[in-house]
Amino acid sequence: MYKICFCDIIAVIHKIKLVKEVALLQDRYTIGKVSRLCNIPKETLRYYDKIGLFCPDYRDNETGYRYYSKESLKTLLILRRLRNLGFSIEALKNSLDVNSLDNLENLIEEKSLEYEKQIQILQARKVACDIAIKRFARAKKASSYVESHNIDPIEFPIKVEYIEENPVVFSRKIMKNYAHPDITLTRWIDIYEKCTENGLEMMGSILIIFHGKPFDQFLEKNSDVEFAMQVTKIEAGKLNKRVTRFWGGFEAVTSYYVGDYKNIRIKHQKMLTWINDNGLKVTGPIAEEFLISPLDVDDPSKHVTKIIIPVEKR
Repeated sequence: MYKICFCDIIAVIHKIKLVKEVALLQDRYTIGKVSRLCNIPKETLRYYDKIGLFCPDYRDNETGYRYYSKESLKTLLILRRLRNLGFSIEALKNSLDVNSLDNLENLIEEKSLEYEKQIQILQARKVACDIAIKRFARAKKASSYVESHNIDPIEFPIKVEYIEENPVVFSRKIMKNYAHPDITLTRWIDIYEKCTENGLEMMGSILIIFHGKPFDQFLEKNSDVEFAMQVTKIEAGKLNKRVTRFWGGFEAVTSYYVGDYKNIRIKHQKMLTWINDNGLKVTGPIAEEFLISPLDVDDPSKHVTKIIIPVEKR
């Protein structure tokens, strides 16, 4: 009669268990294989496991090996697609439900809107950069003229031209005992903050508009001074009307002044004399457009200012 030994029973049980585990593992993948199949670094898979985003289906307690099922690879591929769309790990961990199409659709719609806003910001910055490049080109042209003709900046040619109407963001205040050469830093900061608050890149030309009699700005009087920056019509349409207006749309006598701003008074006087000698009269506030300003380059000798005086025939 065949006797069954307890050791034989244990061996059979162990063999059955081993066969089951082998069969089970045939449908599972090691972390290395998952890494190769899905083109995801093993370090990333370990990190996903650590934070609970994507965990193995089975872990061998003796070896510490991780095993993933074929079914779970679907979840991993969904995660990979969403990561490629720019979703953060934190967003996926907190919001993703791989079994809900509505959840996936909502996540992607939100991401699409986020990208739309980013595109608008980048487009606005691109336009701002283009405007700045054109502004610098105008300034270089004026500087080159002074150098090539070896003239005093005061002698830069004066002409009459039409000033196109454009929207501006502005800040207008009465400045006590205004000293024209001293462009008050707080006013620069004020217009800068208005642009920042409204999501504008401060790259357009800065204008200072003097709402007073010609030359009053040089006499240290209380002066009505407006600081403004040109913006696009699209940008202006999005802004509060209390901080935007249109400027331009008139004939003006214009000229450029290259160099230290403290000497610009002489240029103003020369232009006012030219206006009188040519049968013209001043019809509106004198403006200065800063092509190269203290907010661009600190060196005063590099500054370029365009003086704009609205006129008409007497």
